[in-house]
Amino acid sequence: MTFIDKHPDLTLHQRVVLFHEVFNQPVPNAPTMDAPMKAHHRKIMREEYMELEDAADDNDMVEFVDGLVDTLVTAHSRAAGHGLNLDKFIPFVTESNMSKLGEDGKPVYYDNGEKAGKGPNYFAPTELIKAEIERQRREGSHYE
Repeated sequence: MTFIDKHPDLTLHQRVVLFHEVFNQPVPNAPTMDAPMKAHHRKIMREEYMELEDAADDNDMVEFVDGLVDTLVTAHSRAAGHGLNLDKFIPFVTESNMSKLGEDGKPVYYDNGEKAGKGPNYFAPTELIKAEIERQRREGSHYE
């Protein structure tokens, strides 16, 4: 029986926390910038990103997908190492990104159409992120 078979319903955050626990890596239960493995996670993120870019340059779809997932998991692992449940922040950033639409509900672009611009209803996710950090400090970050 595989790990996935044993734990089919875990969120990505829960899977990452379980990995940290099994491999004896610290996982604070509240947000902190004083992460014991900060340098290690920084190094791993750089390595995973470079592997992703190499796969893209090589047009290797399998390695590209593996690199994307590794990058995503590594970002969640780094967040967990800082006592953050990253899953809880994704809706705020997604809503902020969608607020970039123009009044007509269509995308606004700049840089010759290569980057999404900010429509008139744009809002930054900053205050929502701050509030969630405080909530995770009060309640712990391992809740679901």
